[in-house]
Amino acid sequence: MSYYCPNYIFMTTYSLAKWLQPFMISQRFEALEYIYQEGNAFEGLFLLQKGFACVLKNNKKSNILIDFVHEGSVLGIDGVQQNRYLHSVKALSTIEVGFVKKNIIEDIRKQEANFNLFLIQALCEQVGRANQKSVVEKHKSLKTDLAQVLRAMIIDYKITNNTPIQFVMPIEEIANRLLTSSEVVVRILEDFQRDGVLQLLGNNVKKINNTDFFTSRF
Repeated sequence: MSYYCPNYIFMTTYSLAKWLQPFMISQRFEALEYIYQEGNAFEGLFLLQKGFACVLKNNKKSNILIDFVHEGSVLGIDGVQQNRYLHSVKALSTIEVGFVKKNIIEDIRKQEANFNLFLIQALCEQVGRANQKSVVEKHKSLKTDLAQVLRAMIIDYKITNNTPIQFVMPIEEIANRLLTSSEVVVRILEDFQRDGVLQLLGNNVKKINNTDFFTSRF
């Protein structure tokens, strides 16, 4: 099978996803489910089409949060050369991906030098984001991360308007998605509460006063 395409097709993740569409297998993962885990044999690439996930690295004691990935991200690139995944990816919301099998990836690499260039470029961008994230001040980084997790959960709960929303969102669930302790989450949520963005009640987020704060800023 020929995979030839014009050179420009590899300039963006969007164009790559569009071109690979005929070869994709649609898959769905629920929140907190692994798309793949570090050390697993490379099976193919995943193009995140809907939802929100996190990238994790094992440091022998626990998983370290490296990055967040959103719609349009290509997952598993670092496993192409090594033939195994070098990190784990875990869903933070219900997600949908397009899966492209390993044999198709290998055939494309043999036929299209530009595809290899795209993989290198995309991998460099991922490493750059991870390095930039590691030097950000800790509380500020966690506050941003928490806001992104809340954004994903707002989407999960199908909260789409900007009117005060009454519902119960357990802080423990938020902490699990953020891979941190409930105590850390509470401290940051209290910052949001002082800003008037949300309202806490015991160990729950009871009310979101401004969904646009999370869906437009982060």
